[in-house]
Amino acid sequence: MAFDEHRTWLSCVTFLDVVGFSKRSIAGQLEIKQHLDAAIRDQLAGTNHDEYILLDRGDGVAVCYMGQPETAFFFAIDLRNALAAQVDARPAYDIRIGINLGAIKIMHDVNGDPAPVGDGINCAARVMDFAGANEILVSRSFYDVIGCQSQDYADLFSYLGIRADKHVRKFELFQVVQPGCARPALAAPGTDAGQALHSSIEPEFLERLKPAFARAIGPMADILLTRAAGRASNRDELLAILGGAMQNEKQRTAFLAEVGAHKPSAESATEHPPPDAPASALDGALLSQAQSLLARHLGPIAALLVKQAAAGATDREDFVQRVASRITDSGERESFLSQMRNAAQRPSGS
Repeated sequence: MAFDEHRTWLSCVTFLDVVGFSKRSIAGQLEIKQHLDAAIRDQLAGTNHDEYILLDRGDGVAVCYMGQPETAFFFAIDLRNALAAQVDARPAYDIRIGINLGAIKIMHDVNGDPAPVGDGINCAARVMDFAGANEILVSRSFYDVIGCQSQDYADLFSYLGIRADKHVRKFELFQVVQPGCARPALAAPGTDAGQALHSSIEPEFLERLKPAFARAIGPMADILLTRAAGRASNRDELLAILGGAMQNEKQRTAFLAEVGAHKPSAESATEHPPPDAPASALDGALLSQAQSLLARHLGPIAALLVKQAAAGATDREDFVQRVASRITDSGERESFLSQMRNAAQRPSGS
């Protein structure tokens, strides 16, 4: 992908490093570095190279994702889980991870390779600094985007409160909740993410779904399946909810075929729409226009931000203002608003 150095991108940045790396011997640092680099490459192997930019930070990395925010989230989860599974067969070390959604610009280094810079990366590093060993923390900006996908996603996080760094800059933080673990003391009250819910679905059917759903979704499959089963009153409703968690249609079709099910009925799908469907009556042409214009400023993540704005907007003007607020540069924001107004004034079909 070609990157315009004058353009501002909105990126989900996963920043990680090794706890206490500088205190190790040089031989120890080299051993850890080689193992961690291999683990990161394994986790990125299935991701299109155009969807991320990898920055080597010596004792860790920053991965800037240009597409769906779920990719940044599950990269962090999968990497932590992979390292935990290898704990007895690898060098002894811990990592900490911070995830932030923010603005970056993409320059080119002396080798001509893409080199992201900007507040989006800086804030991801600060969020990581607050994390303990093997913890994943996310910023408010990232939580607001991924949490709106569905309640199942939102329930994977626990609110930690506001922290200030050494420059007295404040960050509102959320911790990724480990399935089956208690929430921190400052977490908002509610059902624990790992707590089993009452379900009217047959246990045998749930057991049959587990492996197929895990292959489709990844490490969060058990917790999402548990909560979905607690909300569904029958098999069709359960499959509709699980299908809604998969944004890829081929992935959804393959999952349903593997569990030997037909597509959920229209009635069930209506009761449980996919979490990323805009919950508004806004004109489809308006949404398409906003996405096209926003993508010029923020890149591929524009599609998700438009859906989020549409879900909470009360009318057309509110929607436009919500979308515009995602553009941090005031000049670019005014340009977007002007283009949206001009589009609204053009006669239909012109």
